[in-house]
Amino acid sequence: MDQQEIKIKLLTLLNVVAAKPNINNNDTDWLEIARRTIKTKQSIQQKQQQEQEEEEELEQSTEQQEEVDSYHYHFGPQTTIINPNSIKLAQQEDAWKLTSNQKTKDDRRIVNFQLDSTITCPKLTPKIHKSLQSTLQKFNHNENRFFSSINQYQDVWFTGLPYDHNRDHSRTATSLWALQHILKTRNEILKNNEYLNSLNPSTKTKLSIDEIKEKKKEEEEVTPIPEREIRDQGYTRAKVLILLPFRSTALTWLKTLIKISGYTTIKGLERFEKEYSLPEGTIDKLASEDAHLKYPLDHRIIFQGNIDDDFFLPVKFNRKEIRLYSDIFSADLIIGSPVGLRKFIEKEGDADFLSSIEISIVDQMDVIQMQNWEHVEFIFEHLNQIPKKLRDTDFSRIKPWYLDSHSQHIRQTILYSSQISAEQTCLFRRNLKNIRGKQIEFGNVKEISQGVLWKIRKGLKQTWLSFDSSSSGNDPDQSRLDFFRNKILDPLLSSALVKEGLAGILIFIPNYFDYIRLINLFRSIEDIKFASISEYSSTSEISAARSSFFNKHVSFLLVTERFHFFNRFKIRGAQQIIFYSPPYNPQFYTEFVNVFPFLTSTNLDRKSARDQDQDLKIVDVNDLSVFVLFNKLDLPQIERIIGLEHTRKIVKSIQSDPTGSNNSFTFL
Repeated sequence: MDQQEIKIKLLTLLNVVAAKPNINNNDTDWLEIARRTIKTKQSIQQKQQQEQEEEEELEQSTEQQEEVDSYHYHFGPQTTIINPNSIKLAQQEDAWKLTSNQKTKDDRRIVNFQLDSTITCPKLTPKIHKSLQSTLQKFNHNENRFFSSINQYQDVWFTGLPYDHNRDHSRTATSLWALQHILKTRNEILKNNEYLNSLNPSTKTKLSIDEIKEKKKEEEEVTPIPEREIRDQGYTRAKVLILLPFRSTALTWLKTLIKISGYTTIKGLERFEKEYSLPEGTIDKLASEDAHLKYPLDHRIIFQGNIDDDFFLPVKFNRKEIRLYSDIFSADLIIGSPVGLRKFIEKEGDADFLSSIEISIVDQMDVIQMQNWEHVEFIFEHLNQIPKKLRDTDFSRIKPWYLDSHSQHIRQTILYSSQISAEQTCLFRRNLKNIRGKQIEFGNVKEISQGVLWKIRKGLKQTWLSFDSSSSGNDPDQSRLDFFRNKILDPLLSSALVKEGLAGILIFIPNYFDYIRLINLFRSIEDIKFASISEYSSTSEISAARSSFFNKHVSFLLVTERFHFFNRFKIRGAQQIIFYSPPYNPQFYTEFVNVFPFLTSTNLDRKSARDQDQDLKIVDVNDLSVFVLFNKLDLPQIERIIGLEHTRKIVKSIQSDPTGSNNSFTFL
């Protein structure tokens, strides 16, 4: 801990002690005070068994304090899972050891990691808040499966989750778990408030001015000392953070939370529904009756509704009501998009409201990655930091591990994604430091391990070309560009069809920075006819590029994966498809290879599914060729496309020839 952090703690502790006038500030050893405030009295455990609070039950708190459950074991002020050895190991990525790797009967693979320490965490049964028990009892198999994976406060990453109607199960289970944590935290604080108030009860009898002065003097002379130390808070109130890609997703999540909570009074609900739904009178094309004929299911689920990605919503839970749009420092729950939260943090100049987050949830990470992953990294870097400003906080009640800057080692993180990626893996490895452990749960293992090649038309030639990622001074991006220029583009430029704009070559580019590199390369070549489309292209630019390519006014059309992800336009006219690198989403591979080249009707979008099948038979597979550039860094994407068995063969071949000079793989 640096001197600045110590200074902040001591200054804030000064505010607490200064309220006692009989203390001589000049003779006070503030460092000793700080040490004493985080030291638990030895008699706490003995007195806890004897204490029986006689005050009335809180209206929203119907459960009694149990012995020890997963909440108190993990978040208790003197939790035993924190020790110097575990804290040290949690800082090291390579300290996390694989402890189990099991495949379940329902086609999942669960991989667990623990720190290489002597600490063992028992599996405890969570004591569920009484108001939530009826919902838990109604959980179906899938909801129970998700809930059992997260209810021990370990970090969990669910990946391989398809976009179908079963995704509601994960949302329901996680919402109940988040509510459970919020209500249990508030319940404990409110009960402790009543206990402290009972030590110095105020009288309802009207007093004269002289009597009030006399009473105040007596209270100053004799300050009641609690029989037990109260450590039940963090720096700020918010305990749960939910990161989501769109307002429509936030609308769905909050409705689920409200339904489970049982609250009937929701302040600000009308405003929320107006701001997070589509504007009145707007027609959602993805909700139309024929939407399933134009857009795949995953696209309809992701983009239906209000897809504004700039938002954040503080939510406060009172005894009888939920208050939306509360003050950020009065909120128990914060729902927001990464970009919305980042803009708020940069505007305010600090992220103090994230200093005490104990459960962080990120849904649809694959969608957020298509937006801007840097915002996610920014948010996680600002979680659980010591506040920059001194706020209205009772430091005498802050849990010791907050003061010791260990809250990041207590925080639970729950992640959901449909596709695994290097960026998500990096977040899991570097930013998740929960001493309780980490778990990755892979869904649809069998389907993913098969890949998607079996969906491609028989006889369609697909050539995968491997290159050495370190051939250009250990710069894999430049190595890919050089390989594309020398092995792919230069031979094509000698073709008469390419010179006349008749070649019909579609280049699919997953990474936007690679797209910029290719744009610059094509612009540097004289007499090359090409068009390009990215996620930043205007509607007119998109229309012009698609038309020019289909009508053979240009030979090349460059398309980014993000453009296709956000729009899902059908692109016709391709006779040769080049994947600059394997797409992140394997479904895009099947769409570009197996569907788009065979679409010839100009009014295809208005046709029925049966008419589409008729159009698909017009183009012969021998008229189309596919090339995919890849290196060893692309293995996660490769496996999702060609399958585990073929990937192993490719890896073996690359290992025998690291330069990749002779590695070409053909699939028919």
